[in-house]
Amino acid sequence: MFRAPVLIIPFGVPSMYVERYKEDDKNYTNLGEDTKEWKVPYWLTDAAFATMALQLLAIENQLETCFIGLFDREERIKENFSVPQSYEALGVLILGYPDIEEVAVGGSQKRERRPLGEVVHLGSWHSPQ
Repeated sequence: MFRAPVLIIPFGVPSMYVERYKEDDKNYTNLGEDTKEWKVPYWLTDAAFATMALQLLAIENQLETCFIGLFDREERIKENFSVPQSYEALGVLILGYPDIEEVAVGGSQKRERRPLGEVVHLGSWHSPQ
């Protein structure tokens, strides 16, 4: 991962969504200028979908990919790359060719998947048994 040739930092741009939701076909939503009032930050949701699509495309082309958080590094990245302060980063998408010799399995990869009954609800929402 540390030698990956490509790091992609997807950003959501709240102001673009505020402007878009002022237009006639969206203004009925009453989503205003204060993005803190938006229940769902669509600028991050759309950026996340685009990032996942990019991950799937990379995997289809035999690349390895990993998504990690920026944590406390977002402000330094914005400053170093002259990214406007109002833009919001999702994290970092790491892309590269697999290093066959170096296969490390992290703790979350060792964890078993949750039973299907815990994540799929048919007809009603109920707690797992």
